[in-house]
Amino acid sequence: MDTFRTEIRPTPAPFSISYTDLLLFIGSCFTEHIGSKMELLKFPVCLNPSGILYNPVSIANTIRRLITAKPYSQDELILYNGVWHSFDHHGMFSGTDKDEV
Repeated sequence: MDTFRTEIRPTPAPFSISYTDLLLFIGSCFTEHIGSKMELLKFPVCLNPSGILYNPVSIANTIRRLITAKPYSQDELILYNGVWHSFDHHGMFSGTDKDEV
């Protein structure tokens, strides 16, 4: 054993990103950092439209909602300890006023 690491040889991606491409970033705080860097480079970015998400079901639901353009309704909100929440959104979207959430 000569090395104690995995050696990789990167190959070019089969596609490239240009400034005419619309980029969608959904996921964790890592996604926030990468998406923010792309914004600084002036790429057209939609960054975490439902806030930071870790749950793959919430991420899938967000993608599904974006594709179908189906808006969320108040019936989908959950009241817990006086605060309205959505299972598909980060807590930054929660609030005490159901109409604002």
